[in-house]
Amino acid sequence: MAVKREGVSGSEGEVAVVQLQTQPILPSSDGHFAPSSSIPWSLPKYIDVNYSRLFQIDQRKDSSEDCCLFIHTNRLCVLALAPSHPIYRLHQTPVSVTFQISDGTDRSLSHAQGARKKGAQFLTEGACVCHVDCSDGTRYDIVSGIKGKLLEVNTRLMEAPQLLSEKPFSDGYLAIIMPNELEMSIIRNTLHDEAAYQELRFAQIATEQPLVKTETS
Repeated sequence: MAVKREGVSGSEGEVAVVQLQTQPILPSSDGHFAPSSSIPWSLPKYIDVNYSRLFQIDQRKDSSEDCCLFIHTNRLCVLALAPSHPIYRLHQTPVSVTFQISDGTDRSLSHAQGARKKGAQFLTEGACVCHVDCSDGTRYDIVSGIKGKLLEVNTRLMEAPQLLSEKPFSDGYLAIIMPNELEMSIIRNTLHDEAAYQELRFAQIATEQPLVKTETS
């Protein structure tokens, strides 16, 4: 969910008045929907070869806070923002990524140990993974979208939130989640592959170019 934080400048300790603000899907000048062309959407070769991609479509009206899962054959799921997320579509600038989602919950403290991944926090579909604050004062609560153990979060984003824009599908990933086998089956049956994602989010685009490309060099 996106909220508008009045008076937020990115500094810590500043009190902010929070007001709900919807983020409608905005068309381009020709009436078509398209992801930001300034974002490097190419995939590193090792990701394209070893991971399948599924997309979480935001079901709320007039909202497109979509996410992407890169799924390894061993069930590891890497969570990232999708090209249709408002941060990219509205050309917003991330200035802060916070994994302390409440007084009692800090996602950066989730550390899995051993084969059973003891010590990992358990996430439900609607669990918040992190908050992303943008330079215009908008805050996004990024949810996991799936059930599973939180193996790690990308703590580099705390020091370098710009990685969300600079390398969204590699160094700008959000978290790594491990669902069980039953949940993995549910994920594959309910989330959308790239073709369905493009049809749902960008059906009006008259182009043969895929949203997600593979690096050739």
